Amino acid sequence: KGSITAHGGHGYGGAIALTEEDDTLDQWSIGNDFSIIDSDFISNVAQGGRGSDSHNLNPEGVNQELGGNGGNAFGGAVYSPAWSISPSITRCTIQHNKALAGVAGSPHSAENRAYSLGGAIYSFRVSLQDSELEFNLASVSNHSDASSPSPSSVASQTIVSGGAVYSLIDFESTNCTM
Repeated sequence: KGSITAHGGHGYGGAIALTEEDDTLDQWSIGNDFSIIDSDFISNVAQGGRGSDSHNLNPEGVNQELGGNGGNAFGGAVYSPAWSISPSITRCTIQHNKALAGVAGSPHSAENRAYSLGGAIYSFRVSLQDSELEFNLASVSNHSDASSPSPSSVASQTIVSGGAVYSLIDFESTNCTM
């Protein structure tokens, strides 16, 4: 009689996702630099997936479970989650990129949450020089497959941070427009 409710998948780096390939590498070592020079990152999207709807109805036709959380979105253009990879971005144009968290499945409540971090860049450490970061967005997706939003949908939580850059440890910027 039970049902399975699934959370939406996560979206990482609309253009570039820098990750450690070898799990045996020391995650705390620093010094693996990655350079991006004279490049344009325009209109890329890291999109979190939509949570599934609940279809577990009681005899009165009321859902007994909540729908799944929307998926998280990290770095509309660049995603670098490893402590040991330090992107250096020089003379780049980074515009109109989006990190969009997915919509929660129906029905949903205030406990359903998704994260949208870094509209353009999500990184533990990042260095920007002589670059333009404009019109980037971290937000929740505006699409929904539900025929009508539930009243509790307004209360669902999306944690949004860093419209342009979300950096966990070090952020360095020289001669940049944001």
